Amino acid sequence: MKFIILLTLSISACLPNLLQAQALGEEAYLDYFLGQSTARYNVNNENGIAKSIFLHNLPSNAITGFIHTNSVMNQIDGAFGTLNTPLRYTPSNGFLFDVQGSTFGEWDATGILHLRRIFKTEDNDYNKQKTLRYYLLTNGNRLQQKVDQNQDAYLDLALKDRIFLHNQLDYSGKNFFLNNGFRFLRVKEQGGQLRYQPNMDYMTNNAYGTGLDLHLFSLQSDNRISLRTQDELSINFYASHNTQEHYLGQRLYQGREWLTKLTMYYDLRLDNDFDAFQFGMNYRYQHIQENLDSVSIDQLFLDRKEHVSGGFFGYETYPHPKVQLRMRLNANFHNIEGPVIFPHLKINYKAWKNHLLLGVFGGGGMRYANIVADNWQFLRSSRQVDLQERLDAERSWYYGISAYYSQHFHPFYITANGQFYVRHYLNHTVVDLDTNPYKISFYNLDGNAFKTSLDLDLKIQLPEPYNFSLNIDYRYDFFRTTIGGLLRSVPFYPEHNFVISPEYRLMIFPRNSHRFTLFILNMTLNVNSPQRIPSLDAKIKGTYPRTSPWIHRWDMKVSLPLQTWFRGHSKWKNFTLYFGIDNLLDMIQETPFLNPEAPFNPNFDGGMIWNSSVGRRYYFGAVYKF
Repeated sequence: MKFIILLTLSISACLPNLLQAQALGEEAYLDYFLGQSTARYNVNNENGIAKSIFLHNLPSNAITGFIHTNSVMNQIDGAFGTLNTPLRYTPSNGFLFDVQGSTFGEWDATGILHLRRIFKTEDNDYNKQKTLRYYLLTNGNRLQQKVDQNQDAYLDLALKDRIFLHNQLDYSGKNFFLNNGFRFLRVKEQGGQLRYQPNMDYMTNNAYGTGLDLHLFSLQSDNRISLRTQDELSINFYASHNTQEHYLGQRLYQGREWLTKLTMYYDLRLDNDFDAFQFGMNYRYQHIQENLDSVSIDQLFLDRKEHVSGGFFGYETYPHPKVQLRMRLNANFHNIEGPVIFPHLKINYKAWKNHLLLGVFGGGGMRYANIVADNWQFLRSSRQVDLQERLDAERSWYYGISAYYSQHFHPFYITANGQFYVRHYLNHTVVDLDTNPYKISFYNLDGNAFKTSLDLDLKIQLPEPYNFSLNIDYRYDFFRTTIGGLLRSVPFYPEHNFVISPEYRLMIFPRNSHRFTLFILNMTLNVNSPQRIPSLDAKIKGTYPRTSPWIHRWDMKVSLPLQTWFRGHSKWKNFTLYFGIDNLLDMIQETPFLNPEAPFNPNFDGGMIWNSSVGRRYYFGAVYKF
């Protein structure tokens, strides 16, 4: 039995909306900016084997952006970060339909229905009225046209059929709020060689094919009840189940997962408005079953059941008008790790009115790595899985400083977020691609592992009549871990990541009339520094590059509100047309496969991916809403 005490606090940053130029069949922002860091995130309550597939199949035109939190106080794995994706809404009692397609033969359609009914009292007291709201989001995506721009006889984009459904019902009254909903995701993909035919070549060596078949269903219920003027009781429930099957050539993976979470939380706020207490109980059950290459799950230690139960106590206060102090003590029992205690602490200091906010933090946490789901791309090769020991939970602690700044300088408004922190790993699941190019080895950390990070977010807005905004995000990760007895950089993990996203609205101001938007221009530039590539010299004649080049990806989108272009014609007032270009610079990884002509040869490797193989692509779409 192990006894763990860790110190944690939470800091968060709301990342800007960088989805305007995101591709249909690629997730540019996720792949280029966040990259491998998402492997350890908790994504919209999902942290298991379906997390990455769920994140990469959320429709880009159905969410408003990404909210990244470096740690969460009330989750056992929250110190590794969370990523939430708020859904796109329409005005009350409205409907939105967004359809788009590309020159590659992709089609994507999203429908959003938002109904709201307000029940007023006889005296029209706003505080007594009740509100019923229904929200429905559906999405379908299809690609059945084969694309091979780099002429390597392999599909650049996997053929895909996707269905996504989100259904939600809210009810709010004077003293309570109820939110209940469910989600369903079905994804079916097929990639590999151009000549691969699933009905003839599945699990044979006739042609190399890859595929995915996923079913994911989740239920969520969030309920809040006000017991006094400022007190609140929250009861939250989440459950999900997913099944998935992947095949890569003659390699087959099957996985199943059950997840249940229950949290009860009471927030007691004193009448002085300075002090608050939190009490809560929580329970989580997660069962993961995996089978790879027909090897029993007991041999690979891929069958895991987790039971986590406990409670937490928190306290918030203002010891000084400019200082906020937040503390929390989590006490849980983990069926594998034993008693786990997490004290949490966060301190904020208002340094300059409402313009500058400073913070200090430190933290830690534990999680279990999902070695197959987190490293699926490396199994697209001849590499054999080498797992000699049962993997322990990952544990880390970190500390750092944060700053938030906002100021209005006529005529523009500027906001900036920054966090600098250092993370030290007590244990880390090592992914070893270096020791043997014919194996992918997983083992517990035997040495040092650390990551130094700097996150910067700058946003500049110029209001009318300029109508210009600029988002600049920078992420620095100096990640080192002990691989094969040597302290090395983590492969395919760029140290420098930039996203630059300007937006411009051209508006006209007729006399004695309302202003009109003529067009909206969005651009996104992603820049990544070179990435380390594991040694592959044994698989080829000659030498293989040890680092990738710098990556530059430029996407652009133009939106045209038809109300402006066809003034006086009411039938066009609800339509917006848009078109765009992805990867305008046409920068691709020309040889993503090693020895592609012999995919069943031991020297074949399709996992050394550091850039997209999809070149310049044009797309178009239309939005209708009322």
